[in-house]
Amino acid sequence: MAGYRHVLLGMLVILILAGCQEEIKDDALSIMIFSNIPPVYQDDVEKELQKRTEDYPINVELHPLSKEKFAILLSQQAGDLYVTEREYVEALAGKSGLEPLEISVENSDVEMLMDEQKFFGATLPPGLIPYNQTQQTLVAFIPSFSDKKETSMEVLRNLLDKEE
Repeated sequence: MAGYRHVLLGMLVILILAGCQEEIKDDALSIMIFSNIPPVYQDDVEKELQKRTEDYPINVELHPLSKEKFAILLSQQAGDLYVTEREYVEALAGKSGLEPLEISVENSDVEMLMDEQKFFGATLPPGLIPYNQTQQTLVAFIPSFSDKKETSMEVLRNLLDKEE
């Protein structure tokens, strides 16, 4: 009889802990970051980016630099704003899946990537993404399948225009 009490108590603790987990906000903008940043820093990176994006709720997912993982998540239409190495984004240039960036940026550290007279990507200023120890040059782009293109543009503009 005592064994059942321990099992029930254990199950109750598990249910309580599962209920306390942070929920992913459905209305939040999903930012997918592919870099050398260790996944243990995901919460810290999200908090830092949230400070810079003002009132827009965001969810940040850190992924290792992997062309396969990048291709899979892109094909699954898993995010609203993607951040990765320049070569990954340049490989997409000329494809129809990139949303033209209609933003103006005043930060001199930002280089806009252009294809056929349209801006499709923006380099992120050094230090914008915390824990980027190797100081990779990361580029942001918005996929055309995103349901939150306008919000993505505004968040990207906020990220690029703000100074530390």
